[in-house]
Amino acid sequence: MSEQRTDIWFKQRGGRFTASVASDLIADGRAKESIGESFYTLCKRVANERFFGVDTSWNVESWDM
Repeated sequence: MSEQRTDIWFKQRGGRFTASVASDLIADGRAKESIGESFYTLCKRVANERFFGVDTSWNVESWDM
C-alpha cells in the first residue's frame, strides 16, 4: 500500500467506490425507490476516472491543511 495522498495513492483509488464515499451510495431515504443526486454524481466521477484516468493536479495542500 502506498503512502496516503501521494499521486500513486490517488491513482490506485481512482475508478473505485471507496469507504470514504460509501454514504454517497446510499439512497436519501425520502422514498424507497429514490436515489440521491450524489449517487449519480459519484457514478459519473468513477466512470470518468476509469476511462480517462485520475487527475491529481487539483490535490493542493497548504500548511493550514
